[in-house]
Amino acid sequence: MRRFSTSGLPKVGWLPTTELENESTGARLLASTVPGIAFGGGIGAPNQPPGPSDIGDPYGRQSYDRPNHGYSARPTQGDAGAQDLTIAWIMALLSVICGIPPLLWPILGINYASKAQAKGSRGANAARITCIVLLVLQVLGWLAYGALVILANGNL
Repeated sequence: MRRFSTSGLPKVGWLPTTELENESTGARLLASTVPGIAFGGGIGAPNQPPGPSDIGDPYGRQSYDRPNHGYSARPTQGDAGAQDLTIAWIMALLSVICGIPPLLWPILGINYASKAQAKGSRGANAARITCIVLLVLQVLGWLAYGALVILANGNL
């Protein structure tokens, strides 16, 4: 129940079933029976059931529109690159665990990480950088191995 005076009665924002009490007379009325209150359409509109925006928040919080700032939302259809990102991390792990066939796993990881990044996946760049670092380390490792074999045979 809410108290009101006829002079300071807000004209919108009430539910038709809200019980009001007149401050001067103490009479209790339903808001739908008080003249001058509009439900749903603003002042002067016929009494209509309130829509979702007319009811408002039951806790008194105000709603607001979030600013867009010219950016669009991330894609929500499909997995947004999550599966490609998982495959990229698996390829990075395989390049650490087994280096045979050489250079295959980090190259595939870079490919899948790039696909995940194109789909808007957040962690794709980290997977791509990890695969690039592992590719460079594998190339350096194979070059060092070749140099050691040549030095060990004395074929320099």
